[in-house]
Amino acid sequence: MAESNIWRIALILSAVFLTALMLMHPSGTQAAADAHRIVLPGRFVHAGAIAAEILIMFGVVGLCFRLGITRTWVVFGLVAFLFAAVALMVAASINGFVAPKLMKALETHKLEEAQVIAVSSFGWWLNQTLANIAAFATSAAIVAWSAAWPAAGWRAWLARVLGLVAGIVPPVLLAGPFITMDVHGAALVALMQNLWLVLAALLAPKAEG
Repeated sequence: MAESNIWRIALILSAVFLTALMLMHPSGTQAAADAHRIVLPGRFVHAGAIAAEILIMFGVVGLCFRLGITRTWVVFGLVAFLFAAVALMVAASINGFVAPKLMKALETHKLEEAQVIAVSSFGWWLNQTLANIAAFATSAAIVAWSAAWPAAGWRAWLARVLGLVAGIVPPVLLAGPFITMDVHGAALVALMQNLWLVLAALLAPKAEG
C-alpha cells in the first residue's frame, strides 16, 4: 500500500464508521424505556466514536496536505475541523460514560425527581451544545476546503459544489425550525458531512512527484 493512500483509507473508513455509529445510536426514547439494557451498547457506540474521531483527524490532515497545507483557507478548515472533533469526543464521553454513571449515582442516593430531572437536563443540554458546535464547525471546515480546492476539471468542481451543499445545508437546517441535534437530526447531519469527506478523499489531488 502506497504511503500516500493511507490517509485516504483512514478518512474513508472513519467517515463511514462514524455514520454507521450514528445510525446505531440509542435514541432518547430507548434510553428512557430501557436504560440499563443499553448501557453496554451505548458505551460501545461512544467509545467507537471517540476512536474514529482520532482516525478521521489523521485523515483530514492528509487531505489538507493535498489541498495545500500552507494556504489560509485550508488551515482555517483544519483548525475548525479539529475543534469540531474535540467537541464530539467530549460529547461522546459525556453520553457514553459520564451520564450512565451519573444516573446510577442518582438512583443510589434516591434524590427527588426534580433534582434528577435538573441534573439529567444539564447533561442533555451540554451534549446538545457540543453537538451543535461540532456540526457548525465541521460545516465551516467543509466550506473552506471546498473554496480552496486547488485542482481543475470536473472532479474539482464536483468536490467544490457538493462541498458547498454539505457545508451550507446542515447549518441552515439547524438554524431554522427544521431539525435539532437529536439522534435523527445528528444522523442526517453526519450523513451529509461524512459523505463529502469520503468524496474528498477519493477526489483529492495526488501528491506531486
